[in-house]
Amino acid sequence: MWTSAWHCDLHGEIAPLAPARLPSRDGLQLLASHTTVPVWLPWPLPAGWLVSGFTGAGDERTGARASAVALSGPNPLGGPADLLIVAAHTEAGPAFFAVRPGSAGDTTLTRTALKTLDLTRPMATLEFSDTPATLIGTAGAAE
Repeated sequence: MWTSAWHCDLHGEIAPLAPARLPSRDGLQLLASHTTVPVWLPWPLPAGWLVSGFTGAGDERTGARASAVALSGPNPLGGPADLLIVAAHTEAGPAFFAVRPGSAGDTTLTRTALKTLDLTRPMATLEFSDTPATLIGTAGAAE
């Protein structure tokens, strides 16, 4: 049977990652309507924070089996802060994870800058490989 997924001997089927979408209501609704896991966007956002992008991993046949929402804002200790909220399937069911790019031990998150026409809106692809993440809530409860 044909599939768009890549097969890893260690992890099994790896779903293709869709290109990052610019933050818009229509784009977010499109992702949410074609996913098998919830898309979580904390609202209202803290002062100074904004949605910087979102994406899903999956295809048109299966729908997204994982989703990610990127948030950016001021760090209370100075400088910028970033946070990725990732929804993914676990053995217990769908779960939310917080991933802090650049956190200690973060050597398994690969960021690749993308060329864009609008230089004021930088974009990148993210690749996770056993990346440290913090479970938000209870595994299997993200429904």
